[in-house]
Amino acid sequence: MGTIYDFFRRFRAASDANVAMLLALSIIPLIAVAGFAIDYSRMLSAQKRLSLLLDQAVLASANLNSQEDPKDLITSWLETQLIDEGVSASDITLDVDANLTSSSREVAATASLNVDLLLMPVVGQHIGTVTAEAKAVQYLADIEIALALDVSSSMRGSRIANLKKAATGFIDLVLTDGSKSSTSISLIPYGGSVNVGRDLFERYAVEVSDSFTQLNPSKAQYNNSAKVEAGAFRFSDGNYCIENTRADYNEKDLPVNSRGQVANFWVWWNNHPWCPEQESSVLLNTNNAAALKAHINGMTLSDGTASQQGAMWALKALSPDLRGALAGDFPNRPLDFGRTDVKKVLIIMTDGRISDQFRPQDPSIGSIHTNVTNKAPNTDANNQYRKGNKRNRQKILSRGTASNSASSESGSGRFKRVCDQANKLGMDVYTIGFQIKRGSDPDKLLAYCASTPLNYFFVEGLNLEATFQSIAAEISDLRLSQ
Repeated sequence: MGTIYDFFRRFRAASDANVAMLLALSIIPLIAVAGFAIDYSRMLSAQKRLSLLLDQAVLASANLNSQEDPKDLITSWLETQLIDEGVSASDITLDVDANLTSSSREVAATASLNVDLLLMPVVGQHIGTVTAEAKAVQYLADIEIALALDVSSSMRGSRIANLKKAATGFIDLVLTDGSKSSTSISLIPYGGSVNVGRDLFERYAVEVSDSFTQLNPSKAQYNNSAKVEAGAFRFSDGNYCIENTRADYNEKDLPVNSRGQVANFWVWWNNHPWCPEQESSVLLNTNNAAALKAHINGMTLSDGTASQQGAMWALKALSPDLRGALAGDFPNRPLDFGRTDVKKVLIIMTDGRISDQFRPQDPSIGSIHTNVTNKAPNTDANNQYRKGNKRNRQKILSRGTASNSASSESGSGRFKRVCDQANKLGMDVYTIGFQIKRGSDPDKLLAYCASTPLNYFFVEGLNLEATFQSIAAEISDLRLSQ
């Protein structure tokens, strides 16, 4: 029995020693696994922190307002932030590649950070390295702006005064010393039509020598056309407004010598011509702030509200299809669509509903009333003054409503067609409803036209300045691309 007892006692002692040895050996990989998890977590945290700091530094160094060398700025930022967290500058490795011009800054950087490990040294790993990359580009985009401004008769008095103040202030905000060289503006006032100016008129109007053209045609000749707006008539006493057909409401150039001239006439008792006078003609493709402001301040009123034509000519003023036709200060503009370094901005402002499009029945009468009483409009109880004037007009295009589709041959349908095309081409379209009613046709059409709901401004009071200032600020943001 003693022998058996001694055997088991010796076996137990040997077993305890082996278990202890096995347990001691198994602890090492357990420590390594736990250490790896802890140190991996530390390295992941360090990598996220490094990536965040590098992103911030690269964005700051790519800012066009920055005067610092990109590598110096990034180095300073990383060291300032990381050393405060117990990191030595020697633990940071940085590689910076920068391409700097007067109008752009492109900065790319790669940073590495050594991280002291806590538990991995037990397996011989003392240092871990994390890496982050960042790239930022900021450049001044070329900006092209088209301003379609309503100068219809309803804008008289304080409204036109407020528009002139707001629009001239807008010019000062977008044509600064830093932006002027890359910013062009086209001004398109509109009333019953758009006065395209002498140069474009001579480009598009039918030549006088054309056999189909009549100077001051008789009423019979004038009405021989199936549709007045497609007629090829030039009126010697008219301003530079041309008839537009349904095919014109897009960004395409018009065929040369293909359009008739809008007769020189007026519809209502305001004595404002249907075709805006020269003071309210277009001024295109310029960065001459003084000329733009003088033109705005000199604008006169025009009968009718042809928002569809104002929008159409604004769209064409931004179209490369008319490059070389606009004259102005930028012979190579309008620039191509689709370029990331080009921003095209279309702004439409109106205070009312699109009006029916009229032409005189007898064009030889021009701006002279027919069958008008001698009473002033304010004392004519029967409103004969207006009725008499309406006897020499014919409707050639219905105003339409906000429910008309873009394919509709109405003023509203043509307006929508222009808006659809502008947004399809990637323009930033801003619309301004000045003292209109919520839920009205102009309210709905302007909301439809804007690129985003935030690009539609509903202005209830007289102060347009804040609206134009807000749009100018957004345009400044558009110029900075990154």
